[in-house]
Amino acid sequence: MIFTIVGDGAVGLFIGYILSSNNEKVFFKGIDKKRPEKVRILGKMDDSYTPKYIENYHQITPSSVIIIAVKAYDLSIVLDDLIRYNLGNNRIILIQNGLNLLKERKSYFPNCYRFILTAGLSRVSSEEVIYNGGEIFIPKSMDTEILKGFKHEITILRDDLDTVVNNKFIVNCIINPLTTIFGCKNRGILNKEAKSLVFSIYHEIGVVFNAHNINFTIGVDEILEISDSDNRSSMFQDYENGNSNELEFLNSYLLELAEEFNISVPVNNIITKIVKSMFEIRGL
Repeated sequence: MIFTIVGDGAVGLFIGYILSSNNEKVFFKGIDKKRPEKVRILGKMDDSYTPKYIENYHQITPSSVIIIAVKAYDLSIVLDDLIRYNLGNNRIILIQNGLNLLKERKSYFPNCYRFILTAGLSRVSSEEVIYNGGEIFIPKSMDTEILKGFKHEITILRDDLDTVVNNKFIVNCIINPLTTIFGCKNRGILNKEAKSLVFSIYHEIGVVFNAHNINFTIGVDEILEISDSDNRSSMFQDYENGNSNELEFLNSYLLELAEEFNISVPVNNIITKIVKSMFEIRGL
């Protein structure tokens, strides 16, 4: 089986490593102009592989599984490219944070799947990715060829992936903006001032999700446990690195859901405004 990964940041390179370790044919349609000749996965792993690149979308075959590993704010560009090159019927795997990723493009991608990556990853150089632990959640119903490519001790098969997606959304809506506002690693939001906000944001999300009958199982204690690490959230990394942010698919989308039922979510509202202003001040 051939896998084409669009995006060669930390997530894309890490997924490429997992697939390559299972001897799958993996090609990158890179975003980064500086292509690494060799990639090392460090941290809780210590291994390396050689990534292979294609130059354009014409080189992607109809049978290729396309894994989109760009940030959510760049997803629409990639999706439009796939439509333009008649690749919408390929099997597409999304690994972005957030909800409502496809928006109005959903009908163009009948074979689109969500995988959830909870791994703490950071690309510290063009050739080095740090893995700080975490899992890859995959639908148990996924066909066996794809499952074979993702076979690894950190891969978990789930029947209820929608619930996993919703749980991850809640975690991201809490950890990402708070670490950005406080300018800290994940563990930093366990201080007294930030911790009270964790409870408030969680409560508001719960009210909105219950109104929409959106299933979730994660509790606030589990979120606090997840926060107790030296990882830096993706949003905080984006802020530090001068990139855009994923609010549109996280807290801003929660505000849209709340508005549909006229639910007041003042804490989410204010932290969304603060994060937006932080990025706008930097011209992002």
